[in-house]
Amino acid sequence: MPTAAPRRRRRVTVESLDLPAPFLAAATDAPPHHVRAALDLRLRAMLAHDPGTRTGEDIEDLHQMRVSVRRMRAALKAARPLLDPVWADGLRAELGWLGGALGPVRDLDVMLLRLRAEVAALPAAEQEA
Repeated sequence: MPTAAPRRRRRVTVESLDLPAPFLAAATDAPPHHVRAALDLRLRAMLAHDPGTRTGEDIEDLHQMRVSVRRMRAALKAARPLLDPVWADGLRAELGWLGGALGPVRDLDVMLLRLRAEVAALPAAEQEA
């Protein structure tokens, strides 16, 4: 019985998502407009780092995704008086869950970097052990 060919994964990028143009705010725009622009910026950053976070190809993607999550949560908290509290609190909770899921993985990445640096500092004869 012939086996199916392995499925090739299509690399997802922000460009391939066909997002609308970035939402920008001018100095004269109302505060809610600035909140929307800030959230749009952070969402785009999350989407840009999502593929690398999922594949683990570059640990910097995971770090930057966590930064985006934290900044989005901070923006939602600071702008809470301008937003529907049920919506904002629900989104903050979901982002908190995501940040909590990413945190332990990032901790392991940092630990591995430190351990590799420690190993590199050992005499050559002890590095393999």
